[in-house]
Amino acid sequence: MVRCLFFLLMIGFALPGCATLPMIPEKPILKEKIFGRPYEEVWSALINSLQNNRDAIIHVSNKEAGVIHYTQHIPAGKELRPYLVKNAGALADYIGLSQANMMVMVKPVKVNETRVKLNCRIEGTNMGMDNMFLGFKGKREYTDDVLPSSGKLEEDFFRRVSAELGAQA
Repeated sequence: MVRCLFFLLMIGFALPGCATLPMIPEKPILKEKIFGRPYEEVWSALINSLQNNRDAIIHVSNKEAGVIHYTQHIPAGKELRPYLVKNAGALADYIGLSQANMMVMVKPVKVNETRVKLNCRIEGTNMGMDNMFLGFKGKREYTDDVLPSSGKLEEDFFRRVSAELGAQA
């Protein structure tokens, strides 16, 4: 009887740990914006805003194809929480390093209109968990797991580009 009770008690503790909540942002994420400016001005604003962002590193910049790929360092641990959807915040406590892989696609719509699309992937290492439980030392590989974005990075990106376009006016 005691074994059966112990077994049921252990299942009671284990099952809630298997349940997951959907990782849905509180509000829709801004992934695309049309700027009322010519392609050349928008492209210049994009490049300038990224060069002025000390956390961004541009890897690919192809003006003819309208593609920019860059990575952006973002805080780890508890400071990562604002960048993730609300119910993913607990994951942030175990992230040792984090970065965002950003792909920007730029296309002219009309003479004075340019569409900018942003694809953001937040990635992190679970260095804290590895070091604490598994004894790995110095592991610095980013996982294939994509952490769910809250939309903060995307908002910051479009705000910077808009500010840069305002500065060019």
